[in-house]
Amino acid sequence: MKRDNTRKPWCIYLSFMECGINLLCRDSSWLIGGVVKQPHVDKVEGGFGTASAIFLKALFSGPNDLRNGISLQTPDGPLMLFIDFGRVLADTAGLKYIFDCTGASGHKPCMHCRNVVNCHGGLDIPDDGAFVDHACHEPSRFATHSKRTMRKLLVDVAAGPRSRAEQTLVTRRLGFKHNPHGVLFCAELQNVVTTFDARYDFAHTILTNGTAGLEVSLLVDAYRAAGIVDATGIVAAFAGWHWPTGLQKKQKIEEFNDMFFIQGSDVLSVYPVLRHLLTSQFPSADEVRLEKLYYLAMCRFLDEYSLVQRGWGHTFASRHRH
Repeated sequence: MKRDNTRKPWCIYLSFMECGINLLCRDSSWLIGGVVKQPHVDKVEGGFGTASAIFLKALFSGPNDLRNGISLQTPDGPLMLFIDFGRVLADTAGLKYIFDCTGASGHKPCMHCRNVVNCHGGLDIPDDGAFVDHACHEPSRFATHSKRTMRKLLVDVAAGPRSRAEQTLVTRRLGFKHNPHGVLFCAELQNVVTTFDARYDFAHTILTNGTAGLEVSLLVDAYRAAGIVDATGIVAAFAGWHWPTGLQKKQKIEEFNDMFFIQGSDVLSVYPVLRHLLTSQFPSADEVRLEKLYYLAMCRFLDEYSLVQRGWGHTFASRHRH
């Protein structure tokens, strides 16, 4: 099939947090809230941000507000069901368009933090320690938004009138664009959904956004500094393994500037092999104890999550109860 962007659908799914992790991690437990094709989104002023606001207003405003309860008829008699808004779970692009933020490629890539910036974004950043580069991995340096600072920021974004060039600069500096019909600027939704309700899905938190990659980098750096093995040695060790045909085509294991480099979901096929090499082939030392410990802890998390996805959630739950 030829590439045709007009076929691209935007999908909204609904579920209930009471279902628990065993069900929520499976798309078979998601209710289809709506599907809209790209050409229709393009015709809406404000794009998918406006479409999201219209959808949420249909559920949580006016006479049909689900928070006021809906009456259901059951075999045991009528039941009043109250539904409150919980979370927005999406990938990077989804959160960007729902909340009209600049996203991971913007000058302010994180809508939860007010001092995290992309130092390579082309804007002048004062070198006074007030801002933190988005590549920093010390959470203690992050200054998160409060409801007060977020309200002030949105007021600044909406202030005007401004020329198009001025509005573009404000959007780059503050990380949000003004969409008067969008989720954040809709009066009916101000007490329903905020940026504090936004969450990345598992794959983007652990894999794409680099949590796994960071752990691997710290591990390899420690092993290289201790003189045990470097990136070249790790890549050579991986070369001795025979991968299934499908993985051979997708695998992205590289030595890049003396770094062991893995991208995205490739971590899922690489991490168990690297764990095997750490525990059976590469010697250990006190200098790498913590890095090895944290990497193995991440491996256990990925193991448990894989069990849940395969329907063995009872195993996951029982382990965490004990």
